[in-house]
Amino acid sequence: AIVGSGEGGLVPLVLSVLTGKPVGSEVSIGAEGDSYYEYLLKLWLQTNRTDAAVRARWDAARAGIATLTTHAEGPHRRPFVAPRVGGQLNPWMDHLSC
Repeated sequence: AIVGSGEGGLVPLVLSVLTGKPVGSEVSIGAEGDSYYEYLLKLWLQTNRTDAAVRARWDAARAGIATLTTHAEGPHRRPFVAPRVGGQLNPWMDHLSC
């Protein structure tokens, strides 16, 4: 089991298989990170929307994902979801983030 939900509902990409605690600080909803958030939503739906703990983690994750939103440089400045390492947003969008 994952211990805690991480900062702002987001879970770092690497978790200890022994403790379930986060190892490292990279957070992404792209490749490697997307499954946690996908399965939170699926689990809540599979429990017929009755598991309040799963719903609370999903709501926290949704709010946390908004903190990963940044804007591209240039004239159009389109928003995108960026990975975060050590508290800093990286200026790219991972595969599967969309």
